[in-house]
Amino acid sequence: MSRGRATGRRVAALGVTLALVATAAACGGDGGGDADTSRTDGTGASVEQDASAFPVTIDHMFGRVTIEAPPRRIVALGMTEQDIALALGFTPLAMVANPYSDDGLFPWAREGRDLSDVELVPIDLDGPSIERLAALEPDLVLATTASGNEAMYEEVVDYGVPILPPITGPMADSWQDLTRVIARALGVEDLADGVIAEAEAAIDGLRTDLPGIEGRSFTVGVARTNGVRVVNRPTDAVGRFFASLGMVVAPGLETVENDTAVGAVDLSLERLDLMEADALFMTGEDEAVGIVEGSPLFGGLRAVEQGTYLRYEGTTAYGLRAPTPLSVPYVLDQIRPTLERVASLPPVAG
Repeated sequence: MSRGRATGRRVAALGVTLALVATAAACGGDGGGDADTSRTDGTGASVEQDASAFPVTIDHMFGRVTIEAPPRRIVALGMTEQDIALALGFTPLAMVANPYSDDGLFPWAREGRDLSDVELVPIDLDGPSIERLAALEPDLVLATTASGNEAMYEEVVDYGVPILPPITGPMADSWQDLTRVIARALGVEDLADGVIAEAEAAIDGLRTDLPGIEGRSFTVGVARTNGVRVVNRPTDAVGRFFASLGMVVAPGLETVENDTAVGAVDLSLERLDLMEADALFMTGEDEAVGIVEGSPLFGGLRAVEQGTYLRYEGTTAYGLRAPTPLSVPYVLDQIRPTLERVASLPPVAG
């Protein structure tokens, strides 16, 4: 078995075991010579990798990784890495399919890009998909939103492939910080701030258009058959997203001790009253959503009664759970009608 094929299997197993959206992406093509390495994205635009920036050493939650030369074959694992690569001008050769889309692409990745040659890999990465991933023989693995499983990390390292795991912790790093880190790893550090600014401009624009959402409370949750898992700290990626809009976590949830490192808690069907907020957003499987929505406590929530409750679908859930420079504008478009109704509510007292 070749080292590349073994590495591919290890990387694929990592994504599956973590039970996350495993995104397999690779940047192909040679830059030529010892000068900067050229990359071309699906729109035909090219970027130059700064060869003089290498070797580059990046600290992460398990230690540090040194990337000796501009990466030419990249695999991305996790929920944000492929979007950041695309935003920086790198076209994936393969990536995990969006299970909620007929063509397997995330709408924000599809827009303005020719991704017809991109290999779409099923989330379970079974059979031939694993072989296609292994054949890419990656020289850098981006796993900045993957699990903090050190044993899995070591398995990839053992195969001699540089891997960049979470920087401070699983799902703990902001999309802005990850964009800067990945840009540095790819040799395009000078592009990061522009990519970030474009997405942040969409956030600023919404806040300007809807000043009435400032200080409003929100609840975001995933329905389960026995209750709802809700964000109860602004340290969660979803919490940070709504905080960037000027909104605050529902007061009742802030008093509950969270049971995850990133700031979420499971509420039973008997405690749905704690979800009381100006705006309510929920996703989940049909059966679970039906059970939660059928609860009298849920039906009595202010957001349900005043029309500021939104059940959002799977693609939006991906973008909201792990925001990226590409997904932020899309998610804002999906939640904007609900936020417009929130903005029109009577002013917050005090």
